[in-house]
Amino acid sequence: MTKQIVRYEPYYGEWITMEDNGDVVSVELTDDFDEANYPDISFVKSNQNVAMACSVPIVLQLLLTRGCNYKCINCHVQSAGFKNELTTDEVKKLILQAAKSGVLMVRFSGGESSLRSDIVELIKYTKSLGLKCALLSSCLGFSDELWDILPELCYVQPHLDSAVESTFNILTGGNHFKKFEATIEKLHNWGIYINPATTLQKENLNEIKALIDFSAKYDLRVRINALYSEGYYNKGSWEDYYNNVVLPFQNNQDEYQSYAKEKGVEFISFTQRQEWGEEISDTMAVISP
Repeated sequence: MTKQIVRYEPYYGEWITMEDNGDVVSVELTDDFDEANYPDISFVKSNQNVAMACSVPIVLQLLLTRGCNYKCINCHVQSAGFKNELTTDEVKKLILQAAKSGVLMVRFSGGESSLRSDIVELIKYTKSLGLKCALLSSCLGFSDELWDILPELCYVQPHLDSAVESTFNILTGGNHFKKFEATIEKLHNWGIYINPATTLQKENLNEIKALIDFSAKYDLRVRINALYSEGYYNKGSWEDYYNNVVLPFQNNQDEYQSYAKEKGVEFISFTQRQEWGEEISDTMAVISP
């Protein structure tokens, strides 16, 4: 029997769980609470020390492979011909340990995790343990078997680094845009939640409004992230990236916010801050002061 996971979070002094849409919610337990009365729930209270509150993540992201059908110009993951990846059984052991520790969601990533022949098996196993599941993907098309299980995921997250075909193809290293958009359209028509992320780069700096237009077409939100690490920005530096990309974007951010509001699109960027104590709607985009 699949059990829902409910874990104690010492930082907040609350029991929490995750809903099917990926929202984290608190669980109120009465004074006469008895675990035996809830056989369909797995209660996890492994960390009772506030100082250790962050030792168990709410969301675990597993990079299943370095193989990918993109060749993104700033990617720090992909590696052609990479060998010695984790076996199916090894990945399952990690997922089982995550469930026992109180992790609430597993996000499969890569590379392109859907290229692994066992991806559907891993998704089913994850859900069988009571964990929620999400897929980070290039969205260049999925097998029929994977399509069948996608509606059971919290979301599919593509990298939407540009909505301009020529720029998208440059950034992903191939002629991918039309196939990508066809997959996004099918996901949208199937009612599968799409949770895109955009990495701000010099190539897409002046295309934010086109990105908002594309997002309005498919009921997406816009979330702008920064590059991961220095050295992958086309052999540039953080100083170069900050001065020539981040600052110009930040200077126009109010204009983008207004344009997104006109189009009915939610607009979030890494240059915005959510302070602790406020209601947090996106557990993947919290910045602590």
